[in-house]
Formats: sequence, C-alpha cells, structure tokens
Amino acid sequence: MAKKSPLTWKDVLNNFLLRVTSTGQLPLLALVGLLFLMVYKTPSEDIVEVWRVLQQMLDRRSGLGYGLAAVTTLGWIAHSKLQRRRAERELKRISDERTQAQPMHFKKRLESSEK
Repeated sequence: MAKKSPLTWKDVLNNFLLRVTSTGQLPLLALVGLLFLMVYKTPSEDIVEVWRVLQQMLDRRSGLGYGLAAVTTLGWIAHSKLQRRRAERELKRISDERTQAQPMHFKKRLESSEK
C-alpha cells in the first residue's frame, strides 16, 4: 500500500493546472487572471475605468473579441482531437483485451469479423 504524504499547496496547484490544461480551460483561466491583475493593480478611485476600458476592448470593432473567438475555436479543435485520440486508444485497448479473453471462453476457433 502506498504511503500517504500530507497534501501541500504545491500539489494542489499542480493538479489544478494539469486539470485545467487537459480540459482546455487554460485560456479562460489566463483571461480571468489578467482581469484580476488589472483590478488588483488599479487604484481604487480608478476602478470604474477598468470596466470602461474592458467594455471598449470587447466592442465589435475591437480585435479582442475576435481574438478571444479565435482562441476559443482553436482550443475547441485541440480538445476534440485530444478526445478522439483518447477514445481510439481506449477502443484499441478494449479490443486487445477482448481478443485475448475470447479463446479462454470459447472452445472452438471463432470466425474473423474481417472479411
């Protein structure tokens, strides 16, 4: 049995970043982090200006909206390819296990499904 070690913040952060990266949510996390940094670094009397600038950046004439759409689309494409590769690997693993288990279950030789 594995020895349990105490959970540290480094482990939690590492697992969180791996999960966010593997699910394709890292660009969204980066955007939220950038927004948080903007709010944190802005003096309290100018905080309204942050929201005004953000609204202007997301305006249809601005490139930020198109950039976010492009990043989201590329992330979706990469994630779907990753899912497809994982599903293919799992189907291959299952078919190999099934092929090995069938001779133990059946007495006579089975016909091939590939004709």
